[in-house]
Amino acid sequence: MNWINSNIDKKTKVYRSKILAEQNLYKSVISINNNLDEEMKEKSENLSTFGVKNTVDIPVELVDKLRKNSKYLFLTVDKMSHLGRSTDTDLINPLTYRCMTGSSSGTAINIIKGINDFGIGTDGGGSVLAPALSTNLYSFIGSGVNLTTQKESLSTDSIAFSGGIGVISKSLSILKEVTEDILEEKIEEHREDNIEDNLHGKLDIIRVAIPKVDSLQLPDGTEMRQELDKTINIIDNKKFKFIEYDFDNIYERNIGIKEINNIFENNLADIILTYEGPIDVYGYDETIQRSFKGKAEKEITSNGGKGLVKAINMCKCTGITIPGEKLASGFVICGHPGKDGLNKAFALASELDSYIDKNEIFQRYFIKREKFVEPIKL
Repeated sequence: MNWINSNIDKKTKVYRSKILAEQNLYKSVISINNNLDEEMKEKSENLSTFGVKNTVDIPVELVDKLRKNSKYLFLTVDKMSHLGRSTDTDLINPLTYRCMTGSSSGTAINIIKGINDFGIGTDGGGSVLAPALSTNLYSFIGSGVNLTTQKESLSTDSIAFSGGIGVISKSLSILKEVTEDILEEKIEEHREDNIEDNLHGKLDIIRVAIPKVDSLQLPDGTEMRQELDKTINIIDNKKFKFIEYDFDNIYERNIGIKEINNIFENNLADIILTYEGPIDVYGYDETIQRSFKGKAEKEITSNGGKGLVKAINMCKCTGITIPGEKLASGFVICGHPGKDGLNKAFALASELDSYIDKNEIFQRYFIKREKFVEPIKL
């Protein structure tokens, strides 16, 4: 979980991260840890920096738990979109050059700008999962294992929910490790190569619900199943059984909720897999604009690319996003409520991520952070 470039030591990493944070102060960064230099002394050499969304809905106890861990250095309080909206008109997505997706907008931006390795956010109707997808980052929300804000809210489309607490990160390994440290328990991924368990019949095949062919279309005109098949066709089917499901229009949140509940309540699958995006590229999925009565607002709020990402938290499920090969797009995994759903969701995430080709330029500039511009000193 280091700076990738092994030639960069802890002090250099924190120095660079702090400079970048200062350059983004009052934009994606609300404030910088005043005790940064002092806290750094107690941290491991391969520390990871992190930010926290600017909302009291995140328990201070959770943040303190991470701050006390020698692996993690708290760096920033991250901007959230105005009133927690799904679009942040104050920030520009560095990848798509569109308004940034909310509401954990600053948290995602501060990762791809090289300030943090991961961040903690909250998700009501996609506020962690969607910003992560829009910036080709990894994310997790833990409503399925009771990792919630304990605050009841009402969405703009009049759906009651409790916010889920989640993580956005630059890699799956960081995402998993931080999740384990928050939950204080190991994620036990399904392992087909565990010979002893396999011989004793302890390893069940994970059933994965996927959309039927020609049932769902992405905003760019691509058929969703076509994007899924590129990867799942080369996955080891001894671990996973892919089950076709005739999804209704999951771009409508109430329908997405209905479909998730139907699959899990009737035990049709263990997890659900979709491919979603581009997020907020061809249009903005914004409920307030869509509530007006004209033609323009309907056109600019269509094709936002958000499907089950808007519904997973409201169904009290585990959610994970894995960036794909396309801009602002990727795999969305929904695990049924409970620890077993969490384990199986991460098992599929690990399998998917091992087969996805990483964009070399994106990795070089935003993940490996090979380029840093030293500020002028006058």
